[in-house]
Amino acid sequence: MALCLLLGVSVAFAASLPPGGSFVDDDGNVHEASIEAIAEAGVTRGCNPPVNDRFCPDASVSRGQMAAFLVRALGLTDDGGGNSFVDDDASIFEEDIARLAAAGITLGCNPPDNDRFCPEGYVTRGQMAAFLRRAFAYPGADTDYFTDDDASVFEADINAIAQAGVTLGCNPPTNDLYCPGDLVKRDQMASFLTRALGLTPITPPPPDDTTTTTTTLPGTDHPQSGSGWAFLGCSSSTGTCSYPQAAAEAQVRIEASLLPPDYCIPDPIEPWKCLVEYEQWRFRWFDSEGSQVPGTSIDYEYDGMFLTAVTPAMPISGAATGEYHGVLCRTVAASSDCEETLLTVYFNVTG
Repeated sequence: MALCLLLGVSVAFAASLPPGGSFVDDDGNVHEASIEAIAEAGVTRGCNPPVNDRFCPDASVSRGQMAAFLVRALGLTDDGGGNSFVDDDASIFEEDIARLAAAGITLGCNPPDNDRFCPEGYVTRGQMAAFLRRAFAYPGADTDYFTDDDASVFEADINAIAQAGVTLGCNPPTNDLYCPGDLVKRDQMASFLTRALGLTPITPPPPDDTTTTTTTLPGTDHPQSGSGWAFLGCSSSTGTCSYPQAAAEAQVRIEASLLPPDYCIPDPIEPWKCLVEYEQWRFRWFDSEGSQVPGTSIDYEYDGMFLTAVTPAMPISGAATGEYHGVLCRTVAASSDCEETLLTVYFNVTG
């Protein structure tokens, strides 16, 4: 009966999905149906709040994120009084971590003391097996399913989740390997949780030609401010921003809503930050002759986990007067010309 209800909900939800599904960055992903399943179940909300139209399928799962996934999946509410670990006070996942510890699903990351959780550390496939075995109380297995986990401390956990049908292996179609030391990606985690929770994968309608992300960009009048961007340190109210030569620099703040969907690549050490340079998107400054002007700096703003804005700056002190412009564009290499332009902003330098 429970399975019938689950199937009914899944079919109804699939019918209500827009072309391409809930997220814009997982179309064609082999785990997309599982991503939709855990989204429908409330286990994931996306990776770019408050919009949450992205899932970041290729990003590795941190231990803090893993705690949030499991707390939502299991509906855990008891935090056991909190403060289980000494290193999660600044983590947005502190409450989830406390609930996971109270349920006995995590023991910590520094045995035998286990007074630390390492919320920013990434979860390996071996560690994930241990998390899931404790979370769902899977019994031990008599079968050794994989050939590459004999030296792993998580071998018993790996065999347990394999017996439960939660993992199929990491080298299809043979699937005689588990890859216990590999990091778990968010899309893989979706499939693990879909199987563990007994959810029905939900295949969304395919994307169509109209499934695009559109953004209103500044027009030819180059207003001083607009939807998603604004010049900083410019007092002009005429629509064209002007900086005196004595000014230190020109700055334009670009909100994440104007950035391309693939602008952010999670930093492997601090996954809530973005390796913008790695993704080929650059902000370039040019003078009236079209010659590139080196930028002063580029600052990134975060809401505690995700990129919210980028503020590039160009030096002005001593610069020639005239019109300048800044371009957010895609390049092939750090030193190459722009191949695709997302945003162009114009301003004047006055004497």
